[in-house]
Amino acid sequence: MADSSNPLQIGEDLFVTCEIGLDQEILDYINESHSIQIKVGAEPFYLWHREDAGALISKSVTSWSTTTPQYSAYIWQPGDGESNHPNARIQQNKFKVFDNSVEMTRVYDPDSIYYDTEYALEIETGVNTSDMGAVRIWFNESFVPTNISYAYKNICSCVDTSTGYPNRECSICRGTSYPAAFIQYTCDSSKYNPANTVLVRVPMVAEIKSPEQIGRVIRRDSKFWMENSPDVNNFDVIMGTTGRNAGLLFEIVTKSDSRIRGQLMHQEFQVILIEKTDVRYDLAPITVAQTTEDWTTITSNATVI
Repeated sequence: MADSSNPLQIGEDLFVTCEIGLDQEILDYINESHSIQIKVGAEPFYLWHREDAGALISKSVTSWSTTTPQYSAYIWQPGDGESNHPNARIQQNKFKVFDNSVEMTRVYDPDSIYYDTEYALEIETGVNTSDMGAVRIWFNESFVPTNISYAYKNICSCVDTSTGYPNRECSICRGTSYPAAFIQYTCDSSKYNPANTVLVRVPMVAEIKSPEQIGRVIRRDSKFWMENSPDVNNFDVIMGTTGRNAGLLFEIVTKSDSRIRGQLMHQEFQVILIEKTDVRYDLAPITVAQTTEDWTTITSNATVI
């Protein structure tokens, strides 16, 4: 910075790059102090990560119906099982269709199909349980299927296809839309916590505000917090193992990170106590191996019938 008594000289930079802040040793000290606080004053909790996508399903179409004017085929029927129900929602389209390994374009409904490179999905409605919810795929009237394959992230059949919302009391997806629902975080035991648990520092005090004009009293608890790993997100679920929180299930909300110079020190969040009638209480703290899957494509020659 230059002032009026010390003007810039010819060739002198107007801005100078410099670094200010804390040394790495200080950051390491802060991080270590957080770890000590966690180990001394935290409680072990079981943790379940809420899934945000279903399992990958890859199939190919082997037979078609020559329903006038387009070709069509059922790609899911109730007899196929709930764990294979495709995500056909427009709001969050995870469906992919390939013609000879080239991805096709989805349009809104069968009447909107114009090109051979387009397709539409249709979900059967009605009261017949043998057909209700079945998913049919449609193509252009001039298109003859050859090597057609499709892949999708499955959803639970309880999802309302018009709104995209699941049944909050569904025993399969537990209100998440996805059959896998929640995946438990697993880890080895340590000196400070049992196997498959994380240490969470529970608030010791609460803030109580004065009554409002309409008579309500606002009670705001301080935030829970834990170390920088494992990463947690809103809608994840934790279950207490000791003391007053033993066996109680909480949903993580308003999660935020505490960072210094971009380095994550700890995670903060508030929780909502889940009522014991909630289907999420069916979760049991067991060891679950987490797996990851990538998109794959399976092709085969289709037969027109």
